[in-house]
Amino acid sequence: MWTPLSAAAKAALESGRAGQARILWLLADCSSMMLKPASQNKPFGPMCQFGDRRSAMLEDFQPSDLEVLGDVVGLIRNDDLRARVADILWLARKPRRFQDGLLEAESYSTRSFDHESWYRGSAESFERGIVLCRQLGSAALQILENIEEKLARGGLASTRAQGLYGVQVFALLLRCQLIKDERIELLVAHLRALVVGFRDDRDHGRMRDAAEVLQDFLDRLNGYDDEIYALQASIAESWASQAEDTATPALSSNIAGVSYCNNAIQAFREIPRNKRASLGVDERIVELRTQLAASGIGALDEMSQFESEGIDISDLVKNAISQVEGRSVGDALYSLAHITRPPSVEEISQRVIELSEEYPLGALFGATHLSGDGRVVARTEGCNLGVLEEHELLIEMVKNFQISVDLSVKGAIWPGLRAVRNEHRLTSAEFTYIASNAPIIPRRSASLVGEALFLGYDDNWIAATHLVAPQIEGLIRIHLKSAGWATTTANRDGIENEIGLSSLIDLAEAAGIFGKDIIFEVRAIFTTPPGPNLRNEIAHGLVSADKCASASALYAWWFLLRIVIESFASTQQQSDESEVNA
Repeated sequence: MWTPLSAAAKAALESGRAGQARILWLLADCSSMMLKPASQNKPFGPMCQFGDRRSAMLEDFQPSDLEVLGDVVGLIRNDDLRARVADILWLARKPRRFQDGLLEAESYSTRSFDHESWYRGSAESFERGIVLCRQLGSAALQILENIEEKLARGGLASTRAQGLYGVQVFALLLRCQLIKDERIELLVAHLRALVVGFRDDRDHGRMRDAAEVLQDFLDRLNGYDDEIYALQASIAESWASQAEDTATPALSSNIAGVSYCNNAIQAFREIPRNKRASLGVDERIVELRTQLAASGIGALDEMSQFESEGIDISDLVKNAISQVEGRSVGDALYSLAHITRPPSVEEISQRVIELSEEYPLGALFGATHLSGDGRVVARTEGCNLGVLEEHELLIEMVKNFQISVDLSVKGAIWPGLRAVRNEHRLTSAEFTYIASNAPIIPRRSASLVGEALFLGYDDNWIAATHLVAPQIEGLIRIHLKSAGWATTTANRDGIENEIGLSSLIDLAEAAGIFGKDIIFEVRAIFTTPPGPNLRNEIAHGLVSADKCASASALYAWWFLLRIVIESFASTQQQSDESEVNA
C-alpha cells in the first residue's frame, strides 16, 4: 500500500493540498512498517534499514500525528489499512484506548482471504488479530471465535492444487492454540489427505511440510505414536527419493545428492530406537550411508575452480629473505619465527563483519563444506543481511584466516625457511636443545617437539605434520592441567578419558592462559572445518600426503616454531639480564 499512498501524497503536495498530503504521508508511513505478528510489545519494525538510515517505525509518530490518525481511522474503508492505523493508535497512544484495540481486532477479523491473498499479508494479519484478542480478554472473545471459524473453514476448503495454503492455515491455528476439540479430527483427516496427495504427486517439499504439521496435530491426541513415527519415516524416504533422483541423467547432481542423503539420514535418526525395527530404519541408514559416500566423491568432480588475477608477492619474498640472510643461526631462527605477524582475532572478526556489510548478499545463502574425500564437514545457514550469527561468524573467520595463512606461507615463511636452510645445517639434537630450554614445553615432550621442528626444517613434511599436531594438543592439555583445570572426563565406571583438543580450547580458561589469538590459531588450523582441521584429520587417519605438504601444514609447523622460539628467547634474555646484574 505504501507505493500508491506515497504517490498520492506527492501529487497532493505538488497541487498545493498540504493538509491532505500530510494525512496521506502518515498513512503511507503506517503501511510501510514490517509486521511481526507474534510480538505483543513491538509488532512493528522498519521495512528496511541500511546503516544509520531506515524507513518509518512506530517511535517516529508524534502526538500530533496520532491525533490526525485518530480523526481519520473511522473513515478508512480498506480493512488492512484501517487495522494497521488502529494498531498503531492502540500501541502508541498514552494512555491506551480500549476502543482502538477493539477496532483493530475487528478490522483484522473481517478481512477476506483465499489461497492467493494468504501470502500477501493475510497470514500475518490474522495472527496479529489473534494476539490482540488475547490481550483484550473477554471483550474480544467473539472476535476470536470468528477468526477461528473463518480460518478453519478456509483450511478445510483448501485443495492440493493450492499448494501449502491449507497446511499453513492449520499450522497457524495450532501455533496460536486456537483449535476446538470438536474440530480437530476433521482437520487431521484433511491434513492426511493432503500428505497422501503430495506424496502421490512426488511433491516432496510440500509433502514433508504437510507431514510435519500433521505430526504436530497428532501429538496433541493420544494413541497416535505409531502414525507419527510412520510419518517421520515417510519424511526420510522423501529425502531419499530426491537423492535417488539426482542420480538420473536428467537431474544429475551429486552435490544435491549429498545434501538429500544427509537430510534423509538425520530424519531417520529422529525415530526412537525401539520403533526402528518395524520401519526398517537401521537398514535404510546403512544403504543411505553407502549412497552418501558415492555422492560425496562425485560431488568433488562436479566442483569448479574459480581463479582471480594473480597477486605479485615478489616484494614480500625479497623482504622475507632479507630478514634472515647473513645472520647467526640464533638470530636467523628468531627472525624466521617472527617473519610475519598473524592477524589478531579482533582484526579477523572486524574484517569478516565489514565484508558481510559491504557484500550482504553473500550472507543470504547457506553453504555445505566437503572434505577432500567428499564428506560433509561443515554447514552454514543463510542469515539476515549483514548479520552473522556466532557459528557463521566463526566459519567465515576460519575461511578468511586461511587466506592470511596462504599469503604468509608463500610470501614469507617458506622463502624465509629456504634461506635459513641454505645458510645453516641444523640437527635434531639442536632443535631438541632449544625445545628443552623453552619453559613452555613440558620436559617429557621436548625431544618430540625438537624432532617435529627438525623434520619440518629437513623438508620431511609428512612426518613433521604427524608430530606437530599432537604436540600442540599435549602442550595445551598439560598447561591447563597445571593450572588446575580438568582435562579428562570420567564415565559411569570411573574410567577417565582425555578431553579432545576441540573441547579443551572451548574452555574459557584456555584463552586466559594462552591468549585468545593463540587459541583462535589453534582452532582455525587444527580443529575447525572448513579449515585444515589437521588434528582431527590426523587422529582419524584421513590426512593425505598432499595436505601434509600444504600451506596449512607448513603454517602449523611455523606456529609451533614460533611458540618454542619465543619461550626460548625469553629465558636467554633473563639469563643475559642476570649476568649483567651479577
